[in-house]
Amino acid sequence: MYTSLLYNINVATSITSQGRALVSSASMCFEMFLANNVKFGSLNEVIEFIDHIVQEKKTRKFKDQDFLDNINQYISINDCFAKIILTCGYNWIPNEEELNIIYNIISNLSTEDRNRVYYKNNLYEFMSNSKVFNIVRTILKKLKAPLYNSLEMPEEIVDDIKFFGDLVIEYVYYGYMIIDRIDRCDNMIKSVIMVSDTDSTIVSLDAWYRFVVERMNGEELRIANFCRDPILFVGKDENGNWDRKQWAQAIEFEPKRLDYNFYTDEIVEMEHNSRPDILTPNDNVRYSIINILAYILDRIINDYMERFCLNNHSLSKEPNGGFNRKCKILMKNEFCQFLEILLFLE
Repeated sequence: MYTSLLYNINVATSITSQGRALVSSASMCFEMFLANNVKFGSLNEVIEFIDHIVQEKKTRKFKDQDFLDNINQYISINDCFAKIILTCGYNWIPNEEELNIIYNIISNLSTEDRNRVYYKNNLYEFMSNSKVFNIVRTILKKLKAPLYNSLEMPEEIVDDIKFFGDLVIEYVYYGYMIIDRIDRCDNMIKSVIMVSDTDSTIVSLDAWYRFVVERMNGEELRIANFCRDPILFVGKDENGNWDRKQWAQAIEFEPKRLDYNFYTDEIVEMEHNSRPDILTPNDNVRYSIINILAYILDRIINDYMERFCLNNHSLSKEPNGGFNRKCKILMKNEFCQFLEILLFLE
Protein backbone atom coordinates (compact mmCIF):
# COMPACT_ATOMS: atom_id res chain seq x y z
CA MET A 1 0.00 0.00 0.00
CA TYR A 2 1.43 3.38 -1.01
CA THR A 3 0.27 4.84 2.32
CA SER A 4 2.60 2.53 4.26
CA LEU A 5 5.77 3.92 5.83
CA LEU A 6 7.61 0.96 4.29
CA TYR A 7 6.22 1.51 0.79
CA ASN A 8 8.77 0.97 -1.96
CA ILE A 9 7.58 1.19 -5.55
CA ASN A 10 10.52 -0.91 -6.73
CA VAL A 11 9.38 -4.03 -4.87
CA ALA A 12 5.60 -3.50 -4.81
CA THR A 13 4.93 -5.42 -8.02
CA SER A 14 7.18 -8.30 -7.03
CA ILE A 15 5.32 -8.70 -3.72
CA THR A 16 2.01 -8.85 -5.55
CA SER A 17 3.46 -11.31 -8.05
CA GLN A 18 4.77 -13.62 -5.32
CA GLY A 19 1.44 -13.49 -3.51
CA ARG A 20 -0.40 -14.51 -6.67
CA ALA A 21 2.17 -17.23 -7.31
CA LEU A 22 1.67 -18.66 -3.80
CA VAL A 23 -2.11 -18.80 -4.03
CA SER A 24 -1.92 -20.17 -7.58
CA SER A 25 0.55 -22.85 -6.46
CA ALA A 26 -1.80 -23.90 -3.66
CA SER A 27 -4.70 -24.12 -6.10
CA MET A 28 -2.68 -26.26 -8.51
CA CYS A 29 -1.56 -28.53 -5.67
CA PHE A 30 -5.15 -29.22 -4.57
CA GLU A 31 -6.37 -29.63 -8.16
CA MET A 32 -3.62 -32.17 -8.89
CA PHE A 33 -3.89 -34.21 -5.72
CA LEU A 34 -7.66 -34.32 -5.37
CA ALA A 35 -8.79 -34.49 -9.00
CA ASN A 36 -5.85 -34.85 -11.42
CA ASN A 37 -7.25 -31.69 -12.96
CA VAL A 38 -4.02 -29.94 -14.00
CA LYS A 39 -3.71 -31.10 -17.60
CA PHE A 40 -0.47 -31.45 -19.53
CA GLY A 41 0.23 -28.59 -21.93
CA SER A 42 3.05 -30.13 -23.96
CA LEU A 43 4.98 -33.33 -24.65
CA ASN A 44 7.78 -31.94 -22.50
CA GLU A 45 5.43 -31.75 -19.49
CA VAL A 46 4.45 -35.40 -19.96
CA ILE A 47 8.06 -36.57 -20.14
CA GLU A 48 9.02 -34.41 -17.17
CA PHE A 49 6.11 -35.82 -15.14
CA ILE A 50 7.17 -39.41 -15.82
CA ASP A 51 10.84 -38.66 -15.17
CA HIS A 52 10.10 -37.02 -11.82
CA ILE A 53 8.20 -40.11 -10.68
CA VAL A 54 10.91 -42.50 -11.84
CA GLN A 55 13.52 -40.44 -9.97
CA GLU A 56 11.55 -40.94 -6.74
CA LYS A 57 12.55 -44.61 -6.72
CA LYS A 58 15.47 -44.02 -4.35
CA THR A 59 13.16 -42.55 -1.67
CA ARG A 60 10.28 -45.05 -1.87
CA LYS A 61 9.45 -46.81 1.40
CA PHE A 62 6.44 -48.96 0.45
CA LYS A 63 6.20 -52.07 -1.72
CA ASP A 64 3.42 -52.42 -4.28
CA GLN A 65 2.63 -56.03 -3.34
CA ASP A 66 1.71 -54.93 0.18
CA PHE A 67 -1.04 -52.51 -0.89
CA LEU A 68 -2.15 -52.98 -4.49
CA ASP A 69 -4.83 -55.46 -5.53
CA ASN A 70 -4.25 -57.94 -8.36
CA ILE A 71 -0.54 -58.15 -7.65
CA ASN A 72 -0.08 -60.63 -10.49
CA GLN A 73 -1.32 -58.08 -13.03
CA TYR A 74 -0.70 -54.60 -11.65
CA ILE A 75 -1.28 -51.69 -14.01
CA SER A 76 -1.03 -52.57 -17.69
CA ILE A 77 0.81 -50.47 -20.27
CA ASN A 78 -2.49 -49.54 -21.93
CA ASP A 79 -4.12 -48.44 -18.66
CA CYS A 80 -1.15 -46.27 -17.75
CA PHE A 81 -1.05 -44.83 -21.26
CA ALA A 82 -4.78 -44.05 -21.14
CA LYS A 83 -4.37 -42.27 -17.80
CA ILE A 84 -1.59 -40.08 -19.20
CA ILE A 85 -3.47 -39.24 -22.39
CA LEU A 86 -6.65 -38.36 -20.49
CA THR A 87 -4.52 -35.93 -18.47
CA CYS A 88 -3.55 -34.03 -21.64
CA GLY A 89 -5.60 -31.13 -22.91
CA TYR A 90 -4.38 -27.77 -21.65
CA ASN A 91 -4.06 -25.92 -25.00
CA TRP A 92 -2.41 -29.05 -26.41
CA ILE A 93 -3.59 -32.35 -27.87
CA PRO A 94 -0.82 -34.87 -28.71
CA ASN A 95 -0.49 -35.80 -32.38
CA GLU A 96 0.22 -39.31 -33.63
CA GLU A 97 3.99 -38.95 -33.37
CA GLU A 98 3.74 -37.64 -29.80
CA LEU A 99 1.36 -40.44 -28.86
CA ASN A 100 3.90 -42.99 -30.09
CA ILE A 101 6.66 -41.33 -28.06
CA ILE A 102 4.55 -41.43 -24.88
CA TYR A 103 3.54 -45.05 -25.47
CA ASN A 104 7.13 -46.13 -26.04
CA ILE A 105 8.28 -44.40 -22.85
CA ILE A 106 5.57 -46.13 -20.80
CA SER A 107 6.34 -49.48 -22.45
CA ASN A 108 9.94 -49.24 -21.28
CA LEU A 109 9.06 -48.48 -17.66
CA SER A 110 9.48 -51.15 -15.01
CA THR A 111 6.29 -52.58 -13.50
CA GLU A 112 6.84 -50.62 -10.30
CA ASP A 113 7.45 -47.33 -12.11
CA ARG A 114 4.37 -47.87 -14.27
CA ASN A 115 2.26 -48.44 -11.16
CA ARG A 116 3.58 -45.23 -9.61
CA VAL A 117 2.95 -43.18 -12.76
CA TYR A 118 -0.63 -44.48 -12.88
CA TYR A 119 -1.47 -43.70 -9.26
CA LYS A 120 0.24 -40.31 -9.08
CA ASN A 121 -2.48 -37.63 -8.84
CA ASN A 122 -4.99 -40.48 -9.02
CA LEU A 123 -6.37 -40.50 -5.46
CA TYR A 124 -9.60 -42.44 -5.89
CA GLU A 125 -8.08 -45.15 -8.06
CA PHE A 126 -5.45 -45.66 -5.40
CA MET A 127 -8.05 -45.66 -2.63
CA SER A 128 -10.02 -48.31 -4.54
CA ASN A 129 -7.38 -50.86 -3.56
CA SER A 130 -9.00 -52.82 -0.72
CA LYS A 131 -5.87 -52.88 1.47
CA VAL A 132 -5.56 -49.11 1.21
CA PHE A 133 -9.18 -48.36 2.01
CA ASN A 134 -9.09 -50.78 4.93
CA ILE A 135 -6.73 -48.33 6.65
CA VAL A 136 -9.45 -45.65 6.49
CA ARG A 137 -11.99 -48.19 7.75
CA THR A 138 -9.69 -49.08 10.66
CA ILE A 139 -9.24 -45.41 11.58
CA LEU A 140 -12.99 -44.76 11.61
CA LYS A 141 -13.65 -47.88 13.69
CA LYS A 142 -10.91 -47.07 16.22
CA LEU A 143 -12.16 -43.56 16.89
CA LYS A 144 -13.73 -43.28 20.33
CA ALA A 145 -15.11 -39.81 19.62
CA PRO A 146 -15.76 -37.88 16.39
CA LEU A 147 -12.69 -36.30 14.81
CA TYR A 148 -13.55 -32.61 14.94
CA ASN A 149 -10.00 -31.22 14.61
CA SER A 150 -7.64 -32.47 11.92
CA LEU A 151 -4.64 -30.92 13.71
CA GLU A 152 -5.15 -32.85 16.96
CA MET A 153 -5.23 -36.59 16.43
CA PRO A 154 -6.58 -38.75 19.29
CA GLU A 155 -4.16 -41.29 20.70
CA GLU A 156 -6.00 -44.33 19.36
CA ILE A 157 -5.42 -43.38 15.69
CA VAL A 158 -2.12 -41.45 15.77
CA ASP A 159 -0.03 -44.29 14.32
CA ASP A 160 -2.66 -45.36 11.77
CA ILE A 161 -3.31 -41.92 10.33
CA LYS A 162 0.39 -41.07 10.15
CA PHE A 163 1.00 -44.34 8.30
CA PHE A 164 -1.94 -43.62 5.99
CA GLY A 165 -0.60 -40.12 5.31
CA ASP A 166 2.87 -41.46 4.47
CA LEU A 167 1.35 -44.01 2.10
CA VAL A 168 -0.91 -41.58 0.23
CA ILE A 169 1.84 -38.96 -0.02
CA GLU A 170 4.25 -41.46 -1.56
CA TYR A 171 1.79 -42.88 -4.09
CA VAL A 172 -0.47 -39.93 -4.96
CA TYR A 173 1.19 -36.61 -4.06
CA TYR A 174 3.11 -34.91 -6.89
CA GLY A 175 5.22 -32.22 -5.26
CA TYR A 176 6.60 -30.38 -8.28
CA MET A 177 5.81 -26.81 -9.29
CA ILE A 178 3.68 -25.85 -12.29
CA ILE A 179 5.64 -23.19 -14.22
CA ASP A 180 2.67 -21.24 -15.60
CA ARG A 181 0.65 -21.57 -12.38
CA ILE A 182 -0.64 -17.98 -12.35
CA ASP A 183 -1.96 -18.20 -15.90
CA ARG A 184 -3.53 -21.59 -15.25
CA CYS A 185 -5.15 -20.46 -12.03
CA ASP A 186 -6.78 -17.59 -13.94
CA ASN A 187 -7.86 -19.56 -17.01
CA MET A 188 -8.11 -23.24 -16.13
CA ILE A 189 -11.55 -24.65 -15.33
CA LYS A 190 -11.22 -25.83 -11.72
CA SER A 191 -13.06 -28.81 -10.29
CA VAL A 192 -11.90 -28.67 -6.65
CA ILE A 193 -11.11 -25.07 -5.73
CA MET A 194 -14.39 -23.28 -5.08
CA VAL A 195 -13.09 -19.82 -4.18
CA SER A 196 -9.55 -18.47 -4.40
CA ASP A 197 -9.06 -15.13 -2.64
CA THR A 198 -6.02 -12.94 -1.93
CA ASP A 199 -4.70 -15.13 0.87
CA SER A 200 -7.10 -18.05 1.07
CA THR A 201 -8.76 -20.79 -0.88
CA ILE A 202 -11.86 -22.92 -0.28
CA VAL A 203 -11.53 -26.55 -1.24
CA SER A 204 -14.43 -28.93 -1.88
CA LEU A 205 -13.98 -32.40 -0.37
CA ASP A 206 -17.41 -33.59 -1.44
CA ALA A 207 -15.98 -36.29 -3.72
CA TRP A 208 -13.87 -37.72 -0.89
CA TYR A 209 -16.83 -37.74 1.50
CA ARG A 210 -19.10 -39.52 -0.98
CA PHE A 211 -16.35 -42.04 -1.87
CA VAL A 212 -15.86 -43.06 1.77
CA VAL A 213 -19.56 -42.98 2.68
CA GLU A 214 -20.44 -45.34 -0.16
CA ARG A 215 -18.00 -47.92 1.18
CA MET A 216 -18.79 -47.42 4.88
CA ASN A 217 -22.56 -47.59 4.65
CA GLY A 218 -23.91 -50.02 7.23
CA GLU A 219 -20.64 -50.26 9.19
CA GLU A 220 -20.82 -50.16 12.98
CA LEU A 221 -19.02 -47.05 14.21
CA ARG A 222 -18.76 -45.89 17.80
CA ILE A 223 -18.64 -42.27 16.68
CA ALA A 224 -21.97 -42.52 14.88
CA ASN A 225 -24.09 -41.99 17.98
CA PHE A 226 -21.50 -40.20 20.07
CA CYS A 227 -22.89 -37.19 21.89
CA ARG A 228 -21.88 -35.33 25.02
CA ASP A 229 -25.57 -35.19 25.84
CA PRO A 230 -26.96 -38.71 25.13
CA ILE A 231 -30.48 -37.49 25.83
CA LEU A 232 -30.49 -35.91 22.40
CA PHE A 233 -30.08 -39.27 20.67
CA VAL A 234 -31.86 -41.80 22.87
CA GLY A 235 -35.22 -41.92 24.52
CA LYS A 236 -36.64 -43.59 27.62
CA ASP A 237 -37.91 -47.15 27.72
CA GLU A 238 -41.19 -48.25 29.29
CA ASN A 239 -39.64 -48.18 32.76
CA GLY A 240 -38.47 -44.61 32.40
CA ASN A 241 -34.78 -45.50 31.94
CA TRP A 242 -32.65 -44.11 29.14
CA ASP A 243 -32.53 -46.61 26.27
CA ARG A 244 -28.98 -46.82 24.97
CA LYS A 245 -29.49 -49.70 22.55
CA GLN A 246 -29.27 -47.30 19.63
CA TRP A 247 -25.64 -46.66 20.47
CA ALA A 248 -24.66 -50.13 19.23
CA GLN A 249 -26.58 -49.89 15.98
CA ALA A 250 -24.77 -49.64 12.68
CA ILE A 251 -24.85 -46.18 11.14
CA GLU A 252 -26.96 -45.94 8.02
CA PHE A 253 -26.74 -42.84 5.89
CA GLU A 254 -30.23 -41.62 5.25
CA PRO A 255 -31.15 -40.60 1.70
CA LYS A 256 -30.92 -36.94 0.87
CA ARG A 257 -33.92 -34.86 1.77
CA LEU A 258 -34.70 -32.72 -1.24
CA ASP A 259 -36.28 -29.31 -1.49
CA TYR A 260 -37.16 -26.95 -4.32
CA ASN A 261 -35.47 -23.57 -4.76
CA PHE A 262 -38.03 -21.27 -6.38
CA TYR A 263 -35.42 -18.55 -6.95
CA THR A 264 -33.04 -20.70 -9.02
CA ASP A 265 -35.71 -23.08 -10.34
CA GLU A 266 -33.83 -26.24 -9.28
CA ILE A 267 -34.04 -29.16 -6.89
CA VAL A 268 -31.62 -28.76 -3.98
CA GLU A 269 -30.72 -30.65 -0.82
CA MET A 270 -32.76 -29.59 2.18
CA GLU A 271 -30.79 -27.43 4.60
CA HIS A 272 -29.91 -28.78 8.01
CA ASN A 273 -31.79 -26.04 9.83
CA SER A 274 -34.11 -27.72 12.31
CA ARG A 275 -31.50 -27.79 15.10
CA PRO A 276 -28.17 -26.63 13.64
CA ASP A 277 -26.64 -26.59 17.14
CA ILE A 278 -27.01 -30.36 17.45
CA LEU A 279 -24.63 -32.78 15.76
CA THR A 280 -26.54 -35.75 14.39
CA PRO A 281 -25.01 -39.24 13.93
CA ASN A 282 -24.33 -38.49 10.29
CA ASP A 283 -22.61 -35.22 11.22
CA ASN A 284 -20.26 -37.09 13.56
CA VAL A 285 -19.23 -39.43 10.77
CA ARG A 286 -19.11 -36.61 8.21
CA TYR A 287 -16.68 -34.51 10.24
CA SER A 288 -14.48 -37.51 10.90
CA ILE A 289 -14.28 -38.54 7.24
CA ILE A 290 -13.46 -35.00 6.13
CA ASN A 291 -10.81 -34.48 8.80
CA ILE A 292 -8.94 -37.67 7.90
CA LEU A 293 -8.22 -36.14 4.50
CA ALA A 294 -7.78 -32.65 5.97
CA TYR A 295 -4.90 -34.02 8.06
CA ILE A 296 -3.19 -35.29 4.91
CA LEU A 297 -3.89 -32.07 2.99
CA ASP A 298 -2.28 -30.07 5.79
CA ARG A 299 0.91 -32.12 5.42
CA ILE A 300 0.84 -31.93 1.65
CA ILE A 301 0.18 -28.22 1.22
CA ASN A 302 2.85 -27.19 3.71
CA ASP A 303 5.38 -29.44 2.01
CA TYR A 304 4.37 -27.79 -1.28
CA MET A 305 4.80 -24.31 0.23
CA GLU A 306 8.24 -25.30 1.51
CA ARG A 307 9.20 -26.45 -1.98
CA PHE A 308 7.93 -23.11 -3.30
CA CYS A 309 10.22 -21.26 -0.90
CA LEU A 310 13.12 -23.54 -1.78
CA ASN A 311 12.65 -22.85 -5.49
CA ASN A 312 12.68 -19.11 -4.72
CA HIS A 313 15.86 -19.40 -2.60
CA SER A 314 14.10 -18.17 0.53
CA LEU A 315 14.99 -21.03 2.90
CA SER A 316 18.22 -20.55 4.81
CA LYS A 317 20.58 -23.51 4.95
CA GLU A 318 21.58 -25.08 8.24
CA PRO A 319 25.13 -26.32 9.04
CA ASN A 320 23.95 -29.95 8.87
CA GLY A 321 22.84 -29.46 5.26
CA GLY A 322 19.13 -29.09 5.96
CA PHE A 323 16.96 -26.00 5.77
CA ASN A 324 15.64 -23.62 8.38
CA ARG A 325 11.95 -24.40 8.64
CA LYS A 326 11.15 -21.63 11.11
CA CYS A 327 10.76 -18.94 8.47
CA LYS A 328 8.55 -20.34 5.75
CA ILE A 329 5.15 -19.85 4.24
CA LEU A 330 2.45 -21.77 6.12
CA MET A 331 -1.05 -22.75 5.18
CA LYS A 332 -3.39 -23.54 8.04
CA ASN A 333 -6.72 -25.29 8.15
CA GLU A 334 -8.88 -22.40 9.38
CA PHE A 335 -12.08 -24.34 9.89
CA CYS A 336 -13.96 -27.40 8.69
CA GLN A 337 -17.59 -26.89 7.72
CA PHE A 338 -19.29 -30.04 6.48
CA LEU A 339 -17.99 -30.65 2.94
CA GLU A 340 -15.55 -27.77 2.61
CA ILE A 341 -12.33 -26.62 4.23
CA LEU A 342 -10.83 -23.16 4.13
CA LEU A 343 -7.08 -22.74 4.23
CA PHE A 344 -5.32 -19.44 4.81
CA LEU A 345 -1.84 -18.38 3.86
CA GLU A 346 0.18 -16.90 6.69
